[in-house]
Amino acid sequence: VLSVGNLRSYVTRVSKLKETEARGLAQLIASAVNYCHFNNIVHGDLKLENIMMDNASNVKIIDFGLSSLYSLSRGRKLSRYCGTVTYATPELLLSKPYTGPKVDVWSFGVVIFHLVCSH
Repeated sequence: VLSVGNLRSYVTRVSKLKETEARGLAQLIASAVNYCHFNNIVHGDLKLENIMMDNASNVKIIDFGLSSLYSLSRGRKLSRYCGTVTYATPELLLSKPYTGPKVDVWSFGVVIFHLVCSH
């Protein structure tokens, strides 16, 4: 299966995604993020450039260099302030401790915005 590249280049190339395509990609990305969180991993830098897609529209999240392990059961918040500013939560921008998965969920919302609005 040939690689289409990252979602940034794909969105730029196709200009406007149809709603059904954007929804399908969002479901695949959500599943991948959920898998990470189920395994106590926060990606920490989820963005279009870190999501690869192949010709069959399969997605893979890449670049776990800023990822962190977390445990909701311990109740600890994370305090690693990194990532891409345009995808960052208010807590990250204000350098406040945060609940791990929430940063990925926020970034996922920004990804969906880009998919739907082609920005």
